[in-house]
Parts: sequence; C-alpha cells; structure tokens
Amino acid sequence: MRSLGVKEIKNYARKGILTVTQLAQLSGPEENEAGSPKQQKRYHALQALAIRDKRIYVFGTPELKVSPVAIYLDVESTYEQGAVYLIGMIVVENGSETRYSLWADNQNQEQHIFEQFLAIVNQYADFSIFCYGGYEKEFLKRMGNVLTDKNLVDNVLSRLVNTLSLIYSHIYFPTYSNGLKDIGRCLGFSWTEADASGIQSMVWRSRWESVETRIGRRNS
Repeated sequence: MRSLGVKEIKNYARKGILTVTQLAQLSGPEENEAGSPKQQKRYHALQALAIRDKRIYVFGTPELKVSPVAIYLDVESTYEQGAVYLIGMIVVENGSETRYSLWADNQNQEQHIFEQFLAIVNQYADFSIFCYGGYEKEFLKRMGNVLTDKNLVDNVLSRLVNTLSLIYSHIYFPTYSNGLKDIGRCLGFSWTEADASGIQSMVWRSRWESVETRIGRRNS
C-alpha cells in the first residue's frame, strides 16, 4: 500500500506482519474519550481490510458543504518550469454541465488564463470548488500574490474543497493507493484514453493545432 512508509513497513515486519491479509487482522480504529472516532489519520489496518474484503469502508462522518453551484477544478503544469499551461473546469448548475479548458501557449500567459478562471468562477454568488490534492490550492495562493485584488482569490480559497483530504480521513477504498485513476476504476469509471495524463494532453493539443492549421490553410 502506498500509504505505508519504509519505517512503518519495518515496524510491522518486526511484529510478523508481512502481508495485507495479516495487516487486515489488526483491531479497528480506537475511539477517543468523547466516543467519537479520531480524525485526520489514516488507519492502515482498515485500508488492508477494505482490500481483503473488496469493500468500501467509511470511518466517521465526512462533512461536505452543499452549494447550488459545484465547480470541479484541475490544474496542469510543466515539470520543468512549474508554469500552469491548462486550467480545466466543469461547472454544474441546476443539473447542467459547462466545461472550460483555459490554455496558456507560454509561461507569460499563465496570469491571463488565471484571470479568465476568476472571471468565470466569481460570476456565481454561491459555489463550491472541488479539487483532488493540494496542488490547486498552492497555485491559487501563488497567483494571489501577483494580483492587485486578492479578495477575488481569497473568495475562491474559502470555497475550495480538497476531496483527497476527505478520502484520507474517512473513506477506505479497496485499492492500494488513493490515486484518482485507481479510485475511478474501483467505482466503475474509466478514462476515454488509456494513456490519458497531463503530459499527454499537451500532445493531443499539439496535434489538434496542427490539424486546425492545415484546415485553415486550405480554406484561405
């Protein structure tokens, strides 16, 4: 399991626990003095139990604010420079979806697509933004330092929900990691392309631009 560090693996090995099945035999999470489950901790034995039983276990009660508008956010960046080249969003309102792909052709356009993102998001009075992991929050904070009006960014940050943190604290899928693709497959979802990734999206866009350029030349 990816949640296990080397030190923890060695500690379990010293106790004779060498397999996921053996780890699943350990007792469940302890409760605190108030009788409610402890939070913000990952229980490896419960994760192993989920894998062994091929079931999803929920520990405690995840708290999730419900808003009229739900925005699902994904940010992609280059590994070399760390510059964001794509902000992807799905906005769900009254049961309908609107998709946005905000592309930056170079590092200088990063702020431009971020301002486009803010313009789209802040047109809604009440919304929640869902991301998967902490990178989106880091990006928002970084861009907030270069904008004159930081209130717009603060408004977004106050409504940001890291879905991965909720899973980490409460939900145990029968998977060896909490990676989005692993959990997606567990829930019966699949990507339209097997090799879908942030880097691959750049390749697809480059091919699309090449086709559009050829079509434009024919029509001119």
